[in-house]
Amino acid sequence: MLVNARSPGQKTLRSPVVTIGAAFAVGIGYMDPGNWATDLDATRYGTTLLWAVLLSGAGAVLLQLLVVRYAASSGEDLARAIARTWPRPAAWLWPLYTVAIVATEVAEFTGVVVGIELVARVPLSTAIAAGIALFIAMLLFGGVTMRRFERFAIVTTAFLAAAYAIDCALLRPAAGPIVAGALVPSLAGPGALLAVVGIVGATIMPHNLFLHGGLVASRFGAAPPVERPGVERRAVRYTVIALAIATAINAAILIVGDAVGARTVESAFATLAPVAGAGSALLFGIALIAAGLAATGSGVCAGDVIFHDGAPMRLTLVQRRALALVPAAALLAFGVSPTALLVGSQVALALILPAVVVPLITLVVRGTVRRTRGGLLLLASSSTVVVAAMVCDGVLITSLLHA
Repeated sequence: MLVNARSPGQKTLRSPVVTIGAAFAVGIGYMDPGNWATDLDATRYGTTLLWAVLLSGAGAVLLQLLVVRYAASSGEDLARAIARTWPRPAAWLWPLYTVAIVATEVAEFTGVVVGIELVARVPLSTAIAAGIALFIAMLLFGGVTMRRFERFAIVTTAFLAAAYAIDCALLRPAAGPIVAGALVPSLAGPGALLAVVGIVGATIMPHNLFLHGGLVASRFGAAPPVERPGVERRAVRYTVIALAIATAINAAILIVGDAVGARTVESAFATLAPVAGAGSALLFGIALIAAGLAATGSGVCAGDVIFHDGAPMRLTLVQRRALALVPAAALLAFGVSPTALLVGSQVALALILPAVVVPLITLVVRGTVRRTRGGLLLLASSSTVVVAAMVCDGVLITSLLHA
């Protein structure tokens, strides 16, 4: 799936479809297989970590809005701004951003492979081969416009929301533990904090910050000055809506996993059939494949934005795909747990997150965002997210060193 993330298309910027599409193109990245794995892994503690899913979603909204405001006020996306402002440090940052794109691709590929394995009931080796063939076909028969990808993201989001609404209706989970888990932050076990870090990494994904900046900057560049305030307002509004839906879906993944007693994608699929019916399990598997394919598109677009300008090292789409698919396919073939691979990729994203967010906050502090009360509140809230992310990284690194 080759997508031009910088082209706003021919549709007039007055149409809300333009900004709706951009918001959901970013939002689909918040429902990728990595989210599925970390949310299901958190069910080891029941629904007590539901608050982490909700707070991570709120943090994602804050940071994505900050990117929108930055791109709207400066007319420049985050990747270009970093390359222009810090040309020497950027040489050290781009490898990290490359790892973020590769880790994202690993998660999407692994999710698609697992989905094929479950839905088609084929051996893992066959699913790996099918996944590789599918991703190669997406490269060979690409050329998808940004507008078509945005429509695909909207349809996929609607499908995921419907699938989990159906599953929740069939399972009828108890409301009490869900409300308690959402409203009362707690760490129910020694590994709960690491589970929270995984949820943060899966939710606030670095590549989405770059992608959103590129999409907003392209639309502002194409809009007449008189239309730009309206474009910004719509971008803010639909970003909140898209990410609120994504957060609700992530919460539903955890709730469904807890209701059937599943801690992995595979066990969730296996236990859904006897509990809620074979159709529910099939819906779950198809939704996983759809989420992986749609999120792959957002990763491709983000890579195009990151490597378009200023990057000291250039990687083509084929090279980026090879860096992700070859190791992921080899690890799966040699028996590495898909869940471990999915969760590990999200941990990597959590470690890289400050390397993206700190430059963003610094650019904002330097005055590129209008100094309104809303802008200052957004800046202060996002800075809190950065501090929390860095604390989580410190905890994660310490835990890994003592493991």
